[in-house]
Amino acid sequence: MENKPCSFLSPLVPGRGRLFSFLIVLFLFMTSCQTSPAEHFSPQIVTGGGARETPVTVSRDLTSKIDSVLDATLEKGKPQERVIVPKFMDNRGVSRVLGRYLASRISEGLSTDPALNVVDSGKLRQKMHLEAISQGGQGSSSMVMIARELNADRIVLGRLTDLGQQIEISVRVISVSDGKVLGQVSKLVKKNGSFLNLWDVGP
Repeated sequence: MENKPCSFLSPLVPGRGRLFSFLIVLFLFMTSCQTSPAEHFSPQIVTGGGARETPVTVSRDLTSKIDSVLDATLEKGKPQERVIVPKFMDNRGVSRVLGRYLASRISEGLSTDPALNVVDSGKLRQKMHLEAISQGGQGSSSMVMIARELNADRIVLGRLTDLGQQIEISVRVISVSDGKVLGQVSKLVKKNGSFLNLWDVGP
């Protein structure tokens, strides 16, 4: 018997070649889509009103809120209120660069209010030094008495609390005449680089 070539398969060879080429292209396309692994989505954590807050923006925000408290408690008929803003302290009664910076900026901001007369806090420190009073006990009757000697009507006392990754800034506005707390404001900020730069202990 004579062997004949499988002529009935020959027309299918080109078709198989095209199919094989198509499969190769499809495989390469699918593998190219998987070259970069899927990234895990992690939402940005924002605290204290914004992750990129700075001492400048925080001091402006606190100044605005303190000014609102002072304006709401102005005595009727009095042209100006004498206000004094000592340096802010931490919970251990330690003065930090951040506390002095905030007190200075808030004093500057309040001085632009025509209804307020900001007393130089250096006078308060001088009297406290002469009477051997530590500001670590801020809010005590001694500080209020000294503020009264300086003819101040209001004293703004700030405190810094280290919460690890955050700093809580709390402020009380106190009436010098009777020691009554007229209002409080607070701010929680993330301890980013700009705050850490001012977190050192200072005189």
